[in-house]
Formats: sequence, structure tokens, C-alpha cells
Amino acid sequence: MMRQRPSILLFPLLFGLIVGCAFADSQEVLLSDLAPNPRQEKTTVVINKVLERFHYRKVTLDDGFAEKILDGYLEALDPNRSFFLQADVTRFNRFAHRLDDDLKRGRLDTAFEIFRLYRQRVDDRVAYALSMLEQEFDFDRREQYQFDRSDASWPKDKNDLDDIWRKRVKNDWLGLRIAGKDDSAIRDLLTKRYEGLGRRIRQFDSDDVFQAFVNAYTQS
Repeated sequence: MMRQRPSILLFPLLFGLIVGCAFADSQEVLLSDLAPNPRQEKTTVVINKVLERFHYRKVTLDDGFAEKILDGYLEALDPNRSFFLQADVTRFNRFAHRLDDDLKRGRLDTAFEIFRLYRQRVDDRVAYALSMLEQEFDFDRREQYQFDRSDASWPKDKNDLDDIWRKRVKNDWLGLRIAGKDDSAIRDLLTKRYEGLGRRIRQFDSDDVFQAFVNAYTQS
């Protein structure tokens, strides 16, 4: 029981001291600026040592554990499986075989490479959603929209992803129409909603990406 206390007490303090104030900056961040820095790499090494020495479970940073970290990171970024394609996830899974070795050295290139692609995927989806607002929806067509995709398969290709988002936009539009909004108001509200999604992701800076990955790491 005594070995549990350092794990419980150290991690909140550790994150408060080393990660910094995430989400504090409201400015959009250049994609090229999303890269790990030496401070984050040193912090990762410290976290490795803390987990190995103080966590109540025996932690071995190997390929199997790296796969769990990767799964947790993807779930944190895309919990509804609406941005990444199956091909993306297949490629990411190959990263797991080097992720454990990278983390032992404090290297975070994989985490940042995945996030940069995620941001590009979000921008693509926002652009597609906005284009859908300029079209007419056929509400007489019988089809189903899967609102919760957390247990669904990853979209197999771009066409599959487009269909998911077409139904999402159609569902959003229908919900507002049922609420009594006219088409002009619906288009304005959804434009702001989708643009806001893209803007929030573009405000993630290097420390935000680092925190998201470290959270997935420690929760694993």
C-alpha cells in the first residue's frame, strides 16, 4: 500500500509544474510550430522514471504498452472516429514498435506527427462540412445516422468519411429545423459551429499536444 502514495501524490504536482498553462493562448498556431522541444523531452524521461519507480502497478515500457499508449492517444484525439482513416490508424500502429524506444529517450516525434495529421484532417472535415451547407438535403430519403461512433470501425476511405460527415451535417441541420430555425439561421449557426471547431484545434500549441499525449501515456 505504501507504494501507491507517491503515484497518487506526485503526478498532479508533476503535471502542474512541468506542462505549463495549456490552452492559455488563443492565437492560431502554425503547423510548422507543432514540434517537441527539449523541455518536453526531458520531462518525458522524468515521467518514465516516476512511473517505473512509484506506480503501484509494475510498468514495463515495451511494444505492448506502447500500443496501449497509442490507442489512448487516438481515442483522445478522435473518440468518435470521424477524422482519421483506417489507413492512418494502420500506419500509426506501426509506430508502436518504435514508440517505446523513443519514449525511453524522451523523443516525442511520433506524438507530434500524429497530431499534425489530425489537425489537417480536422481542417479537411470542416471545409467539407461547410460545403455541405450550400447544398439541399433530401429529408424524404430513409437513412440512419450513427451519432455515437466510438465503437465503430474507422472509415475505410475518403468516400466513407464524406458520407459520415454528410449525414452529420444533415442531422445537425434537421435538429435545428425541428427547433424552429429557418434555413438562413441554420446555415449561419452551423457555419459558426464548424468554423469554431477548426479554430479551436488550430489554437493547440506544442504544450497542448504534449499534455494530450502525456495524459494518454499515464492513463494507459
